[in-house]
Amino acid sequence: MAPHLFINLPVSDLDRSVSFYTSIGFTCHPFYTSPTTRAVFYTLNPSIVIMLLTVSHLKLFLPESHAPVSQFPSESKRHQLLNSIGASTREEVDEIFAKAVVNGGEGFPISTHVGEVCGGMVYGRCFADPDGHLWDMTWVAPEMVKMSDDALEKQTKEQGEKKE
Repeated sequence: MAPHLFINLPVSDLDRSVSFYTSIGFTCHPFYTSPTTRAVFYTLNPSIVIMLLTVSHLKLFLPESHAPVSQFPSESKRHQLLNSIGASTREEVDEIFAKAVVNGGEGFPISTHVGEVCGGMVYGRCFADPDGHLWDMTWVAPEMVKMSDDALEKQTKEQGEKKE
């Protein structure tokens, strides 16, 4: 079984957030649910789980010295995190972006910087969910994925040889 990645996000309205995330391709998780928590997973990769938590519920997991901020990103327009999920095609990036905007998210103009830096081998669209959490749907050209996988495989092999 592949390890799961849990992304815990405070939300102001659980039902609205579940509706938003299911509209862009996530599925409600049958296990992680309560009156103060809902979980959705990325349908194309069920090991990516977003835990949608009321602020009061999130506080239960954090030391008092690290309590969640009092404002949501949508209120403060300040961000510390950009969550990115890979898409299979450029068209899928645009489809999910359009669904996000139609279902209460805020879309942002296409950034040409990443595509220029990566020689057109990366394409992404950014949007914010209804609470202002930032997301980037990104397509990466298969040849760039292969280069990345090859580099990682080489590094892993070299590290294994050093241990022997």
